[in-house]
Amino acid sequence: MVDSGNYASNGYENFDAKYRSMVNTSLARASQAEIVAVGKRVGDTLHFDVKVTNRSDVTLSSANRAAVWVSVYEEFSSPGGERLTNRYVRATARSSISTSLPPGGVQNFILDTTTLDGVIWDNLRAVVLVDYLPSSSSGAYDMLQAVSILSFP
Repeated sequence: MVDSGNYASNGYENFDAKYRSMVNTSLARASQAEIVAVGKRVGDTLHFDVKVTNRSDVTLSSANRAAVWVSVYEEFSSPGGERLTNRYVRATARSSISTSLPPGGVQNFILDTTTLDGVIWDNLRAVVLVDYLPSSSSGAYDMLQAVSILSFP
């Protein structure tokens, strides 16, 4: 699955080629939001200040399930015997866009993770994204933009 479910595939096929194609198709799309995000460690949690500018032609709101998400993962340089990949999601946080955000509008959001235990803090990374459920969709959300945070002061 890529781009909040906008592109999905399952079953037997050439995974590398299919996934690469889905990612490249997603990357070729014009950004529909601008995100400025800062994350910092607060005790055993992560705190995120996020500013979203809606660059789409859709008003984002709870009516179309629009939300700002943070996905925190721990990255390892090589998979260990107990890990299948070298990335492991440690926490997610979500803030619904409950006050309508019209095209061109700007809103600020605060997101905090739950307590993070047993992590290597220097290995934590995050992805902040904005998505919504288009009215014409059969269930796939549309991701408007995503940004990475690679360290937490």
